[in-house]
Amino acid sequence: MKKAAPFLLLVLIVTSLAVLSSCRKKEDPYVSKLEFTIIVPVEWNYQEDINDSIRYYAVSPYRPSDVTSGRDTISEDLIITMDYYPGTLEDYFVNTQFYYKDLLYSYDSLSTEELVINGRDFIKHINLESVWLPSLVDPEIDIEIPLKVTRYYVMNGDFAYLIVCAATPDTWDHYSGVFTTILSTFAFKD
Repeated sequence: MKKAAPFLLLVLIVTSLAVLSSCRKKEDPYVSKLEFTIIVPVEWNYQEDINDSIRYYAVSPYRPSDVTSGRDTISEDLIITMDYYPGTLEDYFVNTQFYYKDLLYSYDSLSTEELVINGRDFIKHINLESVWLPSLVDPEIDIEIPLKVTRYYVMNGDFAYLIVCAATPDTWDHYSGVFTTILSTFAFKD
């Protein structure tokens, strides 16, 4: 009987720990508050439900050695915004074009096409533009960064969604397939 006591004590301790751990309050699983689903590559960082307008932001890791040109100077990104717009998709597209042409230092439209992704009508627009960002070397100096941008426009009820995918012109060929793959996963929740 003395030899069985340590074994019974061990069983009692293990059983007690199992019971205690099962009684702990389990954390609620994460539930997305987004009105859509989207999947980005696993190595990308993303943040969702940022505010009422910016619904989703994803950014690629900075890896200039992955791009054959060796001139990958930014982390490519994708942002999804939502605006109340009780009009048509075509009207939303035209009105935002005026906005970007007035807002941006340089804006050169390259192509526009209508397409369907997962049963939804989209307008896809590709353009060249420039943004000014503070230099990493001297924050007092702004540097012009040329971008090649694809904007996907889509409506869901009285809300317009704009999905913006940006890369440098040098890395666009490398990342355009990644953006297309990401967009193929975009769908509104029922």
